[in-house]
Amino acid sequence: MVLATVCATGAAAQDLVVKNARAIVAAAKPTEARVVGVISNPSMYSTYLVSATSDAAERVELRDARKKDAKVAEVEIPAYGGLTLDTKAIYLTLVNLKKPLKPGTRVDIMLTNDAQVKTKVSAIVGP
Repeated sequence: MVLATVCATGAAAQDLVVKNARAIVAAAKPTEARVVGVISNPSMYSTYLVSATSDAAERVELRDARKKDAKVAEVEIPAYGGLTLDTKAIYLTLVNLKKPLKPGTRVDIMLTNDAQVKTKVSAIVGP
């Protein structure tokens, strides 16, 4: 029974779909970029986004603008639902960019859920 739960959780995470991912670099803070977009979870199992990485930055942080841009440890992506990453709510921040991001290029980000399943996101740099 435990094996079935682990397998189902892994299958749910692999079904995640990311759309309209964008990396926004503010002129006031060119060493950081905010990543926004929509993560859809069409499966019948909720999952939690717990971390992210990118070769383009020293680290990636999950933040909540509604809490004065505080870092958050995890955020739920509900079953049959989704999570909208938005600069006025939950978003990802690429911290200490290794080189400037040019508008129109793409930056790859690897999302990790609570079952340690990874989902690759390719965000276009722009407004």
